Amino acid sequence: MPQNIQHSDALLQISKAVQAMKQPLDLEGVLQIFLDQIVKTGMNVDALAVHRILDPAKRQVETYRLNKMGKVDSAIRRKSTQITNLWKEKRIYYASNIETDYEAEWITTMRARLGDRITSIVDIPFSEGVISAQSTLLNAFSNNDIEVLQQIAEILSLGFARVRD
Repeated sequence: MPQNIQHSDALLQISKAVQAMKQPLDLEGVLQIFLDQIVKTGMNVDALAVHRILDPAKRQVETYRLNKMGKVDSAIRRKSTQITNLWKEKRIYYASNIETDYEAEWITTMRARLGDRITSIVDIPFSEGVISAQSTLLNAFSNNDIEVLQQIAEILSLGFARVRD
């Protein structure tokens, strides 16, 4: 199947899952569909996370993370200045090689928390927080991958707006 058709199909399946959300806690199920569909497109993703901003002033986030092995870390609440700042600035961040893009102390902390050898990360803000795609490969994400993740961020924004209303 051509890549653009795979991406369109993945976006459709993710959109259906988001439309079925009735509350923010349904995000865990959406994340599983999100990861399954992204992997089908051939994107080099080993884990996905959705960081939902709870209190911007206190930099409180709630993280839902899923890796390809099906391990889910749900609703982990923590303080994150970096995630909150990316969200406030509406800025995409791509670290193609965290070994050169981050300080050693942060890398050690992140890898201890995530439990895998993440090498590349792309963070995409959306209305309620930040989507994070993570890979064990260097330079894992192409411009096209980032565009698809941006489209997913838009879908999540619409889903959360619908849940709020």
